[in-house]
This record gives sequence, C-alpha cells and structure tokens, in this order.
Amino acid sequence: PQVLLLDEPTASLDAESAKRVRTAALDARDRLGTTLVVVSHDIRWLTEVSDMVLAMEGGRIATPGA
Repeated sequence: PQVLLLDEPTASLDAESAKRVRTAALDARDRLGTTLVVVSHDIRWLTEVSDMVLAMEGGRIATPGA
C-alpha cells in the first residue's frame, strides 16, 4: 500500500505481538516506501521511527512536529 493508517496499532497487545506489528509497519515503510500515519500514545516508539510527530489537544495540533 502507498499509505497505512494505524490507529493505536499496539494497544492491548502483549509485548511480542506489539513488536510484530511494529516490525511489519517498519518493513512496509522501508521495503515498499509506504507512508505510515500512526495515532498512538506510545510516544517512545513514535519518536524513534517518525520523521514528524504532532501532538493534539482538543482536536487541534498543540505542538509542532519534531
């Protein structure tokens, strides 16, 4: 796919399953050039793999991307 929209893709998963989801998403990005749009509370993972991180508050962008 050209774009994957992932809404809390690792929420409620055990550590091994979350790792598999992350690996698959990053593999699609790296091998296929897929753009990932991820909504997540896992700030650590987002900052490790993202080109840009936006924070939202009250439906508005609260913090410019990193």
